[in-house]
Amino acid sequence: MISDFTPRQKEVLRLISLGYTNIQIAEKLSITYSTVKAYVRLIQTKLNVENRTQCAIVGADLLGIDSEMVFAEVRRLDALKK
Repeated sequence: MISDFTPRQKEVLRLISLGYTNIQIAEKLSITYSTVKAYVRLIQTKLNVENRTQCAIVGADLLGIDSEMVFAEVRRLDALKK
């Protein structure tokens, strides 16, 4: 399943799975917000999921991202907001 993804789609999926928002993904990858939204819709279709949360969970599993890694990234992003 993940083998059907382009490198950019995998990167967007990784960032979704790490808890990044669409705006943060756009900034990190230097692409537009609209482009991110298009990627998210395409990824959700490819994964056959209904929402972003399901996308993040399935993506984390497919990419081998463990929950501690996700929590660490969320804490790091929260610290940057302060």
